[in-house]
Amino acid sequence: MVARSVFVTGTDTDVGKTYVGCLLLEHLTKAGVRARAYKPVASGFAEASGSDGARLWNATACQGDFDSVSPQRFAPPFAPAVAAAMEGKTIDEEQILTGWRAQADRCEFLLIEGAGGLFSPVSRRYTNADLIRTFETSAILVAGWKLGLVHQVVCCLVAARSIGIRFERIVLSEAAPQTDAAAASHLRLLRESLSQDPEWSTLPITEIRHGTTDWPADDIVTR
Repeated sequence: MVARSVFVTGTDTDVGKTYVGCLLLEHLTKAGVRARAYKPVASGFAEASGSDGARLWNATACQGDFDSVSPQRFAPPFAPAVAAAMEGKTIDEEQILTGWRAQADRCEFLLIEGAGGLFSPVSRRYTNADLIRTFETSAILVAGWKLGLVHQVVCCLVAARSIGIRFERIVLSEAAPQTDAAAASHLRLLRESLSQDPEWSTLPITEIRHGTTDWPADDIVTR
C-alpha cells in the first residue's frame, strides 16, 4: 500500500483544489518522489487535455495512464451522480475503491482530489468526507483566499471534527489577484480565529498567491 496519501478537498467548489494539487505533485515529482494522482469521479468533462484529471496527471509526469487517474467522467456540469444519471449511467462505487487501491499500490505518494467541497456528494452513497474516512487518509483543506475565508474554513473544521476528520493543513488559494493588504487582513483574521482552539491553532497554513508556479520551498509535504 502507498507509503503516503493525501485527500485534497475544499471549502467549496472552484477554490483551486486542482491548482494546489498540481503544484504539490510537481514539487514532489521534481524531488524524485514517485507520485500519482487519483480523481475518482469528474463531471463537466469535455475533453481529456483540458480536464482537472489531465492536469493532475501531467503534474506527475504522466505516471500510469489517464484512465487510472480519472476513471469515471461525465459531461454534464452538475453533481457527479446527477451528471451520470443524465447520461443514463450510475456512479460505480466499487470502482471508486478499487481504482484507489490500484493507484495506491503503484506509488510512494498518492494525491486524491474530490469533487466540490468537503460534503459535496460524489455518488448516491458517498460524500468527499465519506471517502476521506473510507480511505483512512490524511486531508488538506483548500480555501479561497478572499472575503468570507474565516467563515468557510471554520465551518468546515467544525463539521469535519464532528465526524472524526482531522486536517493536516489548510491551503489558501488566491484565485483572483488582491492587494497585499487585503490578503494579509484575511490571513490575520483566520490565524486569530484558529488560535482560539488548541487543535486548530497548530494547523499549518500554506499560502498560494495568484500566479504562483511552485509549491513553497519551505513548506514540506512529503513522505
